[in-house]
Amino acid sequence: IKECDWSSDVCSSDLPAMIFGGEMLGYVDALYFVPAMAGIILAHAGRPVWGGVLVGLAVATKPQGILMGPAFALALWQGGGLPAVVMAGVAFSATVGAAIGPYAAKGALPNMWLAFGSFDERRDTMSAYATNIGWLINWYLRSSFGVPELGYRAFFQFVTRPLAISRFVELGYPNPRPIGRLAVIAATLWALWKTRASKDLALTMALGAFTVHAFFVLATGMHEHHQMFEVPLLVLASALRPLLRPLCYLVSAIVTLNINMVYGIGLGMRWAVPRMITGRSEEHTSALQSHSFISYAVFCL
Repeated sequence: IKECDWSSDVCSSDLPAMIFGGEMLGYVDALYFVPAMAGIILAHAGRPVWGGVLVGLAVATKPQGILMGPAFALALWQGGGLPAVVMAGVAFSATVGAAIGPYAAKGALPNMWLAFGSFDERRDTMSAYATNIGWLINWYLRSSFGVPELGYRAFFQFVTRPLAISRFVELGYPNPRPIGRLAVIAATLWALWKTRASKDLALTMALGAFTVHAFFVLATGMHEHHQMFEVPLLVLASALRPLLRPLCYLVSAIVTLNINMVYGIGLGMRWAVPRMITGRSEEHTSALQSHSFISYAVFCL
């Protein structure tokens, strides 16, 4: 951490994405960012037990913290090999066990498993206003239906609502859930393989950011704020590797626009960037996600 260039604005917590997704809308995501990142740093520094405790706290706070698994595993392996992985695994399991212990004592575990297990049923959507591949598919299909009446202008009409996965399947297309999951796993394994020999904390944090990016862009049922964790990870990576700063700025801008186009500057406060300001603002922002993917790939290579 001492190697960071903290003089850069990129290291500021005042990036627009964090302001829009934090104080203004009250998302709890930020509560697990710090322990997750601190856990990776401790693993990198050769302190696997405390690293396991902190990552366990992050996952217990919000299950999305599990996306740090690949970066955490890489930091552990490079910081202490198999013994470090085992010690961190025990500490992680004990921490998560302690967090869910009170629920087990009250007999509420079935409710917890039901809540987690019903994720698919509650997220019957290709994209819940997240600027990703699911939204591009939604836009393309809805626009295609209007071509007989509107011609090419159908692709410049305002997309009013998300597309349900159940409706997508009714139209004869394959279930996108397993396809998206396999794509996320494949992209993450590729990135992990490319960074496997690295002992650079910046690259480890970039791996974590890439994992979040792959999850957000390729999986179904994503909401606009599910990409937020990518920003602080890139902030730290950029502080160590200035080459990553343009990517950090781009991702922060994408997250900011995505949240702003849906909620404005706060619930009921409007001041949102018009979703049709460029003709297809939300779709253009989704396309920028692909550019970010390419940037990650070039950096890893």
